[in-house]
Amino acid sequence: MTTQRTRHSERAETTERAEELAPIPTKLLLRAEEAASVMGVSRSRIYELMRQGSLPRIHIGRSVRIPTQAVQAWVTLQADVQSRQMEA
Repeated sequence: MTTQRTRHSERAETTERAEELAPIPTKLLLRAEEAASVMGVSRSRIYELMRQGSLPRIHIGRSVRIPTQAVQAWVTLQADVQSRQMEA
């Protein structure tokens, strides 16, 4: 019985880790909540980034969507900027 429980708990841990490291959704456009979840920030921060012009947005009727590629580009840009700052 102990080995079955151990295997089950190991599987559960592996599944939890996989969920934590889930890839960016394959959607072309994300809602603010989805972008916030992917980036690990609050929804308010996403709206702030859009207001600042740092994160592009697309209006579809009254809805606002963020291109997935824009999220990826923003993260890459921020990583580059921070690595340059650390080198200086």
